[in-house]
Amino acid sequence: MSGTATLSDYFVTGFSSNNTCSYAISLAAERRGLRVEWLGIPFFKHLQVPLNQANQLGNLYRLSDGRRRLIFNRTLALSVSEQTRKTLADKFSAAAALASYNIATTKPQLYDLDDPKSYQALHSKASYPLVLKPVKGSMGKGVFANIETPAELTSVLQKLSGKVVCERHISGKEYRIYALGGQPVAAVRRHPPMITGDGQRTVEQLIEQENTARGKRKLPKIKFEDATLLRLKKSRLTYQSVPEAGEQIILSDKLGRSSGGMIERVPLNSLPGCGQFCEAVYSAFPDLEVFAADVIDTGKELVVIEINSRPQSSSLLKPDLGDPFDFADAFVCYFFSQPKRLHNTAPISVRAIKDDLKSGAVRASFSGRALADYAPVIAEPDTELLHNQGNIHQLILQRAAWRQGCLVNCFTNKSGYKRWSVTSANRTLRFRQNMPAVTSLKTREITNDKFATKRKLEQAGIYTPRGEAFASNDIDAITTWYRALPTGTKVVVKPIDGAGGKGVTSNIQSYDELLMALDYARASQVVIEEHIEGDDFRLICSGGRFLAAIHRLPASVTGDGKHTIEQLIAIKNKARKANPYLKKCVIRYDEAMAYRLQKSGYTLATVLADNEHCFLNDIANVSAGGDSVDVTDKVHDDYRALAERAQLAFTDLAYCGVDILATDISSPIDPKKTAVIEVNANCDVALHHFPSVGKPRNVAGEIMADLLPAGNTERQARYYRVRGKVTGVGYRRWAAKMCAALGLEAGIRNVGSEVEISARGTQVALDELQRLLIQGSNKSVPTEVSCRPLNIFNARGGVNILDK
Repeated sequence: MSGTATLSDYFVTGFSSNNTCSYAISLAAERRGLRVEWLGIPFFKHLQVPLNQANQLGNLYRLSDGRRRLIFNRTLALSVSEQTRKTLADKFSAAAALASYNIATTKPQLYDLDDPKSYQALHSKASYPLVLKPVKGSMGKGVFANIETPAELTSVLQKLSGKVVCERHISGKEYRIYALGGQPVAAVRRHPPMITGDGQRTVEQLIEQENTARGKRKLPKIKFEDATLLRLKKSRLTYQSVPEAGEQIILSDKLGRSSGGMIERVPLNSLPGCGQFCEAVYSAFPDLEVFAADVIDTGKELVVIEINSRPQSSSLLKPDLGDPFDFADAFVCYFFSQPKRLHNTAPISVRAIKDDLKSGAVRASFSGRALADYAPVIAEPDTELLHNQGNIHQLILQRAAWRQGCLVNCFTNKSGYKRWSVTSANRTLRFRQNMPAVTSLKTREITNDKFATKRKLEQAGIYTPRGEAFASNDIDAITTWYRALPTGTKVVVKPIDGAGGKGVTSNIQSYDELLMALDYARASQVVIEEHIEGDDFRLICSGGRFLAAIHRLPASVTGDGKHTIEQLIAIKNKARKANPYLKKCVIRYDEAMAYRLQKSGYTLATVLADNEHCFLNDIANVSAGGDSVDVTDKVHDDYRALAERAQLAFTDLAYCGVDILATDISSPIDPKKTAVIEVNANCDVALHHFPSVGKPRNVAGEIMADLLPAGNTERQARYYRVRGKVTGVGYRRWAAKMCAALGLEAGIRNVGSEVEISARGTQVALDELQRLLIQGSNKSVPTEVSCRPLNIFNARGGVNILDK
């Protein structure tokens, strides 16, 4: 390991000191010959992380040596469990976990200063000296250390509010120990901010002088804060006091650079027992391969203050005192077992690496047909009222049940999970989201596993692409399998339990592309199988009966000679948001799209010619912004029968989506050009109700008819008058949504301070509407609902349904 590199070796044009760890480790890895990928805004979008939360992730980057691929957030490996991160973020849980491994802690306790009883308890139970700090915070903000008397505590409490942590103040030297794999690799000592008197200048003037010097070194300045006043008061000083020449004045009990103090690199042998201490921490959190422990050495033991799961490296790369330590290189060597140094040690241009990365990713190209030039059709009744009502698939299944004269009941089970059921004349059936209990858990588990599904279909004599399941890091086995394929064979890589096309790469034509596809999959287990040329079709079956088919196409735009690709995407996304199903499936710019555009010679700023078509992705997935074209009437009987056979291969599968690759679904099957690639037990029902192009299909009604016998489907009409606080509070809009969800035709209008509703549908749906009307919306207060039958139904005021 190198131990001589300093911060200046990593500091180059374009470097952000805010991301020292990410850049330093990335550049150290590049020098060691590893592949480096910075995962910025496009990666956040790919993960569907809101950009206003992206800064919470810091800088994500990925390192690879061709055998192992790891993603980090600064120094935090994303393999660290959420439970470990949550425990360490909670001072009390962390202290309890560490204490169970005989690690001495500061014994933190929680108090709420806004609660008089808790406030009083803090005073009565206080054991001096103590430390007070906010529950959440960093960089020493709001921290008061070494409070020694009740009077000092009273003074400090006047400056704090809300929940605070109270812990014992430990006398001794404070250190930060850096560990890799449970072994200490370096340590620094933290010194408090201080000044040295000259017999002439005041404390305030000396602080200003020191801050000027620290500013030139780009270090945090000494703060004029309450903690500083408290420390000066203990020394019987004020800001206007003039210390004697050579007199050293400690300005705060808070240590380290963030408080204006100094950082000193110290040898590990100056901290007896730090090896056993780090091993104990690693035992408490075995997935935490990198950490920094803030400790106090009392001379008898190390007392832990905090365990940092994402430690900064700048203190080691550029300490104020002592020799620097190249933690970035040590970090890379630990995770990749001393990779060979393939480059010289001269600083690398961050911008050059970024530019190289833009052209380094490999994604397959798509050679499919252009989207049919038809106008979108949305013929579902009350389409606009189905927006923002939760799970759209569940909603339309429930609506179908109401229309069938069945009773729908929503509830929470004993485990706290939301479930719903449908009751007909002599049967009740439970659902989990849009999957009925008829589909067994075992079948659901098989269909969740793409390789298990493949084996199940093959046992039924249904052709699937030849392939195998692998651990994604088992490069030797993957390489052996791939090298044995006939020359020129193209393959597909997909996560074994993935959904929505995430992590899938198709049309892989080389070994290098295969390795990159394994990176892109971001999964511990993958299926690698033969790539079948053809278009992607989703056929839905219920009870072994074909219902409908969708042709799925990758996200695309068509030029008009005026707008850029970016503008065309925005225009198309706006149109998709009018569709209750497609509104959440907008086109998102990500690394795959960036590569696809680059390969086509385009950028987001390109203006496509009139009618010029541009595919933006390689994966035909609607959830990724792809288009769905209804082709139900074109499906050849061979493909209908194939889909039905695929469903019947699973004995207890209520309904499912069968994904088929084929060159022409309207002609007889060509076995050499057809394959079933997936069976989805919890498929998207709304996909067929709201296609991008073509005729909507009432598959929800067909599914419900297969699952349950119809109840009383005779349609009745009723008139409701609602009194109370029901005008000016959005009650009509809410009532219209309830009617749409219940499958009712309805007309709604205000009459003075009352609301009138005319509705027609099944008896159970009308009864449920009456119950909901008296329950009311959030802001309304209905006091009376009167109801009478209507002999002649007239949806009066239908336009007013959409009025707020």
